[in-house]
Amino acid sequence: MIYVKFDLSDIPQNAYIVSASMKLLFSDFDNLYYGIMGGGDFIGAYYCSDNSWTELGITWNNRPEFDATATDIEGFGMFTYSDSYDSWNVTEDVTKSLPSRALTEVLKFRDKNGDYGFARYRSKEAASYLPLLEIEYTTDPVFEVQFESIQDPEATQYFSFLGSNKGFISIEDEMISVPDISNVEQGSYPVEYDSGYNFVRWETTGGVTVSDYNSKSTMAIVSGSGSLIAVGNAEKLEYYYDNGIPIRNYTLPAGAMYARQFNPLFSGQLLSVRYYFNNVSFPSQSTFRVHILNSDKEDLIAPFEATPTSNGWFNVDLLTYDLSIVEGVGFCVALEFLTSEVLCICGTDAYDSNYQDYLWDGTFWGTTYDDLMIRATVLNDLPEIPETGPAPEPETEPETSVEPEPESTEEQPEQETTSPEPEDGANAEESGLSFTISLEMLLTIIVAVVAVVVIGVVAYKLGKRNSQ
Repeated sequence: MIYVKFDLSDIPQNAYIVSASMKLLFSDFDNLYYGIMGGGDFIGAYYCSDNSWTELGITWNNRPEFDATATDIEGFGMFTYSDSYDSWNVTEDVTKSLPSRALTEVLKFRDKNGDYGFARYRSKEAASYLPLLEIEYTTDPVFEVQFESIQDPEATQYFSFLGSNKGFISIEDEMISVPDISNVEQGSYPVEYDSGYNFVRWETTGGVTVSDYNSKSTMAIVSGSGSLIAVGNAEKLEYYYDNGIPIRNYTLPAGAMYARQFNPLFSGQLLSVRYYFNNVSFPSQSTFRVHILNSDKEDLIAPFEATPTSNGWFNVDLLTYDLSIVEGVGFCVALEFLTSEVLCICGTDAYDSNYQDYLWDGTFWGTTYDDLMIRATVLNDLPEIPETGPAPEPETEPETSVEPEPESTEEQPEQETTSPEPEDGANAEESGLSFTISLEMLLTIIVAVVAVVVIGVVAYKLGKRNSQ
C-alpha cells in the first residue's frame, strides 16, 4: 500500500469544494507492460484522517488507520500500458480534510490479499509527472438544488406506470441522474432534459428559475436553494439502457454485428433509432448497415446503409417504414460493421450491464456484457383516458310565463308567494297548471279582503253619523 499526503494550505478554509481528483502516473520504469497476475483488479483510494505521519517516520507497524471502504477505485486489466495517469475522485475527502489543511490518501489493492501483483507510481522525487491533486473550488454562495422529473397528469396517466423520476438533467457539463440533490454555485447554467419521456415543460421552486419553461434546452438561474423539475409524458418514449456517458469503444471485423434489444411497454410505431459513435473520421470508412430485428434476430425490414459525419449521436429516421411495435414483444436494433476496426460504437459501464446486448460473429449470436449506446424512439398508442370531470348538470324544467295583473291604485301589503314542488313524475304542464290555480286563488283572497275592508269602513262611517 502507498500513503500519499497533500498540502491544502493554499485553499481558503471557507471554500466550497466543487471537485477534487488525485492523479498518479503509473510506471514500471521500463515503459513496457505491467501485470496483475490472475486477471484484472482494482486499486482503491482510502481516506485517512491522521496526518501526523512523516515520510521518513512511517513504518508498517506505526502506519495510521484508514477507512475500510474506498472513496473511489480505479480498474485495471491483466495488461495495462504504463506512463499514463490514473485518477481517483476524492472530492468528499478534500472537503473533510480542509480544516486540518492536509489530505492523506492510502492506495491499495481492493481485492487482493497476499496474492502476487504489483503497481508502481511516480513519487514527488521523480523528475516529471509528479503526483497531482486537482481541486476546483469556489468562495461564492452555493445552494442546494433538488433535480427531479415527474409525470404530467394532464398529458397522460401512464407515465407513472413507467416509474416517475427517470432520466437525466445535464447542467453545464455535468450529467445528473434524477432524482438527486446537488450543491450549485450561484449563477446561470445551460440545462437540458435527457430522458426517454417526451418533454412537456419545466417547473421550478425557491431560488431556481429558467429562461424558457417550454424548451427542453434552456438556461437555469440559481439565486438560492430550490428545485428544478422536468415534466414529461409517455406519448413518445425513447428506450435506452445506457447512462449517457461513453466509456468504451467497440470495433468489430467487417460483417460482424452488435445488437441491442428493447422491450416495449406500449404498442406503437418505431419512429427512429440512434447510435453513439467515436472515431468518425472519413465518411467512406464510417458507413455501417442498419438492422431492425425481431426478438429472434430476424430482419423486420431490408437492412440499409447509413453514414455518420461526426462523433456523437447519429440519428436514423424510420418513419417511412411504418414499423409497428407490440407491447411486451421485444425487438432489436443492430449495427453491422462494413469496414474492420475503423468505426467505433460506444458503450457505458459494463459492470452494470442488464444483458440486453448481443454480438453476431458471423456464425451465431452471443450475449455480451456491454451497455451499448443504441436507443429507439416509439410513438405509443396509449389507451384513451376516461374523462373524470364533474357530472353533467340535470336538465332544467321549462319556465312558465304568467302575465302580470294590472297594477292596483290602492296600496297593497307585500305578499310572498311560493310555488309548490311538483311530485315525482309530474311533467312541466302539470307544474304550470298548479302554479296558475294557486295564483287565481290568491287573487280571489285579495279581492275578498279588500271588499271586507271597504264594507267595514262604510259601516264605521254610518255608525258615526247616526251617533251624531
